[in-house]
Formats: sequence, C-alpha cells, structure tokens
Amino acid sequence: MVTRHEFLMLLKVSFVIASIIFVTAVCSDFSVKMFYSSTDYGVQMVAGLLAIFFIMILVMILLLMAPDIRKALSRMFGIEK
Repeated sequence: MVTRHEFLMLLKVSFVIASIIFVTAVCSDFSVKMFYSSTDYGVQMVAGLLAIFFIMILVMILLLMAPDIRKALSRMFGIEK
C-alpha cells in the first residue's frame, strides 16, 4: 500500500508532469487555436486548470499502478534518494 508521504510525492510528480504536458499541448498550433477560441479569460483559466488537474489524475493513476515507473520518476525529480 502507498503511504501518505508516497501519495504526496506522487501528487507532486503528477502535477509537474501534467503541467509539462499541458504547456506542450498549448504551445502547439492546433491546441493554441482550440484553447484560445474563447474570448473570456476566465473560461480560459478555468479550462486550463481543469485540464492540468485531469492530466494529473491520469498520470497519478498510472504511477500508482506501476511502482517501477513511480520509483524512477521520483528519483528523476529528486524526491526519493
């Protein structure tokens, strides 16, 4: 089972990975056109935060199911020694 410390570590790693994926997606031409099709800045901010949260949950589920990947990523981000 995953301890509270490991869970929080997974949450941090998932957030970093989700943010990287989101920024990469927004930087591509197609994603920029779709993301900025709305003129309301509030809608853009909420949609961006929801996208990061959803990607973070998916990555966290992946990390919970694959302990080898979890250990490798936690070492890569310097959380586990």
